[in-house]
Amino acid sequence: MIIIIGWYSNPFFIIYISTESQNLTMCDVAAATSISTRVTSGWSCSNNNSVPTSEVCSWMGVSCDTSSLVTSIDLSTLQGITGTLSNSLHFLQSLVSLRLGSNSFSGSIPTGLGLLSELRYLNVSYNQLTGPLPPELGYAPLKELVINNNYLTGTVPSGLCRDSYLTYLSGDSNGFSCYATCLSSVATLTISSSLLTCTAGKGNIL
Repeated sequence: MIIIIGWYSNPFFIIYISTESQNLTMCDVAAATSISTRVTSGWSCSNNNSVPTSEVCSWMGVSCDTSSLVTSIDLSTLQGITGTLSNSLHFLQSLVSLRLGSNSFSGSIPTGLGLLSELRYLNVSYNQLTGPLPPELGYAPLKELVINNNYLTGTVPSGLCRDSYLTYLSGDSNGFSCYATCLSSVATLTISSSLLTCTAGKGNIL
């Protein structure tokens, strides 16, 4: 078992990671989608969707570290997956990369992704996601955020400017009303410059 201790906004939080909790999380992720119908093995669970039928590190698109903790999920090559993004994703505390582009995911982006202290790459482009971009994402050390071609609305928060981690942001073809002006310093920015109108301070999270 691994214990992670840190700050997430306020108050203090402790997250326990074990093989069992990771299995439960991955089963939740699988159950929220149609992915089991798109693969010939893996991404399936038994016993009321709580026990994987195979090692999750062997599931298609899943990579793990030497401790068998999930570090990457890439489902962008499958295409056509429907369903929602499970709120349980925030328990995958070793997750570095989450790539779900070119599918048909609907619903909102989970706020819990901001709890992922190792998350560097998030790509949910070309889906059917709706609602606002969670301001909590500003707590994750994202280097690349690819959210274009969805139905996201509201503002793109200034919290993403924190600590200058972000170097690539693609957010066009959504319904955003504005982007935080501090995002103009992002090295690669694929949005309309006319949307850089939110003026909240760099350290704030809208």
